[in-house]
Amino acid sequence: MTVADDPRAAGQLIAFAMNAKLRPAQDQDYAELVRSYRERPAFAEAVRAFAGGLGLDVLQVDRAAGAVLSPRDGSPFEMHAGQFFGERGNAAKDAMRRSLHGVALAAAVACAYPRRQDLDDAERIPRVSVADIDDYVRSHAELLDAEHEGQQLDPPAGQPGQERAWRAWAGQPRDARGKDGRAKPDCTLQIIRRVLDALAAHGDMRKVADTPESGGIYQALPPLRVHARELCQGRSLWPEAAPEDEAL
Repeated sequence: MTVADDPRAAGQLIAFAMNAKLRPAQDQDYAELVRSYRERPAFAEAVRAFAGGLGLDVLQVDRAAGAVLSPRDGSPFEMHAGQFFGERGNAAKDAMRRSLHGVALAAAVACAYPRRQDLDDAERIPRVSVADIDDYVRSHAELLDAEHEGQQLDPPAGQPGQERAWRAWAGQPRDARGKDGRAKPDCTLQIIRRVLDALAAHGDMRKVADTPESGGIYQALPPLRVHARELCQGRSLWPEAAPEDEAL
């Protein structure tokens, strides 16, 4: 396909980007548009202008990740936490669910990219397991409990949704099964699976194995690194000297 300098080509690249699981290596037209974006400043500017009109920012465009977009506040493409985990109409419980899902998401990113510089490593395609993410959160919860020993950490009376996130996580069962043998939705392993499956549905993760010991193994894909790098600007998910991660 010959890329013309008109809005249709810019719109086509945005359309490819919205197909979360598609990569340039899978589609020749997509690959050509990515190449044009990187080699032709005028076309790149047209793409950014087109995306901006839709309330989107272009975070990165390359052959590995494709075109990675991020919605601005108020964009029709913006996703709220309630859409991510499914609100049930109980304000206190929904607040705590948002908190627990946020913990799972942050922990998944920290496990996939244990050092700050990993977010700049385009060659890094890490794997994470559900069990390891839960272990990571629980070990940090223990450290935080020790750090705050003797302090009043209980939530205000009648406001269970204000409980500290790490204490709420530690208080949830790791794995709990109903009479039908299925995992209960609020056990921490299931919360992590739900988060990782949602990331997979949006093209940020891919499930590669499912074993009882691991709870499921997922591969972090290039768009996750790009989104994580953008979201973590000015924030800290890591200690100053994190140990090297071990391959699963």
